[in-house]
Amino acid sequence: MTTRRARTDSAKAARRRDIIEAAIGLLNAHGLNAVSMQDIATTCALTKPALYSYFAAREEIILAVYRTLLNDCMAAFNRSLLAAGHPLPRASFDSLFVSSFAERPLLCHLTNHLTATVAPKLTAATAEHLRTETAEQLAGLRALLLHYGYADAETADDLARAYYTILTGAAQIAAMPGGQSETGVIDSTAFTANCLAALACLR
Repeated sequence: MTTRRARTDSAKAARRRDIIEAAIGLLNAHGLNAVSMQDIATTCALTKPALYSYFAAREEIILAVYRTLLNDCMAAFNRSLLAAGHPLPRASFDSLFVSSFAERPLLCHLTNHLTATVAPKLTAATAEHLRTETAEQLAGLRALLLHYGYADAETADDLARAYYTILTGAAQIAAMPGGQSETGVIDSTAFTANCLAALACLR
């Protein structure tokens, strides 16, 4: 297999994006456990050694997919909030928050698996980067909760973490037998119902 080498920084960044997009397509079609580095390399018309020059391990690609989907999700959530205006009832905020995830079943699936099956296989540096990114996401959610008046400065940290915990727990429940499709992608209907029910208890 031959492919043109990406020589410039912009070309390398574009190649990384192409790899991530290919992985998203494969994961959506076949599920987390059925996609190999060889599958991704073949889809991208790369050799495996070339693929490893961009991502040191399969878990690194999975994490890149998770980051991409999460950033897209939070951007969509923020656009929804802007469109909804202010003030916004807490139930409406929760609904927009959950739907931004539920519209991306693969993200819900990866949220469930990230800590248990992906993170333990990351390098120490990448795992630390993941913790930092998680803290940044929590800080962003905390700021929103303060902005909309759902919490004060003393309770916002705990409430933001509760949202994150409930999101992960709802993904785990939706992943139980009967809650997944053949590809392993979480049932968004079950995820939405479980997440909204738990968030309602925080009031």
